[in-house]
Amino acid sequence: MEKIVIKINEIDKILNIPTPNWLPKDWYKENENPFDWFDEIDRPFLENTTGMARYTLNFPSNLVKLETNPTSNYFYFIHKTPSDFFDNKIFNKYINDDVLSDIKNNKCKIVFYMDDDGGWGEKVPYFYNDDKLDILNQWVIKNNFTKEQVYFISHNCFLEPTDKKNKFTPISCSNLQYTSNISNHHQRKNSLYINYHHCGFIAEDSFTYDFNKIEKIFLSYNKNIGPHRFYFMYSLLKNNLINDFLYSFVENNTDAYCVDRINNYLIDKSKKILDVNIIEKTNNEVGKEILSDKIQVHEFNGEYYGQYLQIEDFEKTFMSVVTESNVGTNTIYFSEKTIRVLLTKHPFILISSQNSLKKLKEFGFKTFSKWWDESYDECEHFIDRIDKVTQVIKSIKKKTNKELIQIRQEMEEILLHNQRILLKKDSLGWLEQIQNIKF
Repeated sequence: MEKIVIKINEIDKILNIPTPNWLPKDWYKENENPFDWFDEIDRPFLENTTGMARYTLNFPSNLVKLETNPTSNYFYFIHKTPSDFFDNKIFNKYINDDVLSDIKNNKCKIVFYMDDDGGWGEKVPYFYNDDKLDILNQWVIKNNFTKEQVYFISHNCFLEPTDKKNKFTPISCSNLQYTSNISNHHQRKNSLYINYHHCGFIAEDSFTYDFNKIEKIFLSYNKNIGPHRFYFMYSLLKNNLINDFLYSFVENNTDAYCVDRINNYLIDKSKKILDVNIIEKTNNEVGKEILSDKIQVHEFNGEYYGQYLQIEDFEKTFMSVVTESNVGTNTIYFSEKTIRVLLTKHPFILISSQNSLKKLKEFGFKTFSKWWDESYDECEHFIDRIDKVTQVIKSIKKKTNKELIQIRQEMEEILLHNQRILLKKDSLGWLEQIQNIKF
């Protein structure tokens, strides 16, 4: 297939890489400290020439041609923007006028490549409403662009190209596609570090378990405590389930109105509001760590907690309860949290957005409805989802150790199937979609 052409800017005299497409040429003049443009995580990738690979998205040279002044039809990638890119609508100001003209004349197609979390457009009633996609839609309408001229690549698997609500064309690059292209890893006793979720170095059918080593039934990581993790922990305490968990509950990011907003939802649904005594117990759990949380991340040469897994945690437990990053409507996002359980052949309950299990099945994975009720996946609001999950946990807890071991043995083929599917995912599937776009 013919290479696609991507327009890049001239080498920036401060960054020493092509000026990112979301920066004006004189970006360094707008702040006393030029690097205030970038958050701390992005700075190391932009302050020297090592940022080139990241800026160019690691495109294979046999598929992509980078040009500063393309003479043929080309793509213009907006990549790794500041967090307030859409909030402050700075893209209205900084996208090159020549590029905008080329888009209108069908010489260029613009691609917003947002390869971070999947909460783009997420809506959580009673809590928050992410309007970034609404702003992007308004921008497309204002410029009289068509869906065939503007593309939005993200980890939000809910967005569909056929959805008429959006004025742009979404393309999913799920984290689940990032597993076949390993870049580097470190290995130490009972630990694996997965750089940017790449885990292609792991052998198929790895992770075998000695059920005599099981200490707890459930494993659940909850480092950053949002409303859904707060309510999940509350439910475990309320139902005396906490002692069956190996769990973390580390950093409380819930705002002062979290409890009030949960109560407002419960009142509107004619349910009992939260018990103040259990709220106090929940707050007292903040700071709870397990071994994975205590390991210094710098030992693995990575910035993110989620980029490594602690094998020992999975060996000590029968199954996981995964509390994903996003639980609202208009989004489905699979982070490293879901990748871990698929990779390690750990059975799981998934507290995520509505129909997340359904989406996993569309990707070819199998789940566990043979052994427990998975109708929680159909609940629209995370509170109702967690209420159903709690009932599932209670039913599993009632089983004897012998019954649990038998269940795990019955699941082995499904668990191995999921691991195989994960390791065979194509990390450049979204690029093939770009290659097939016609001008």
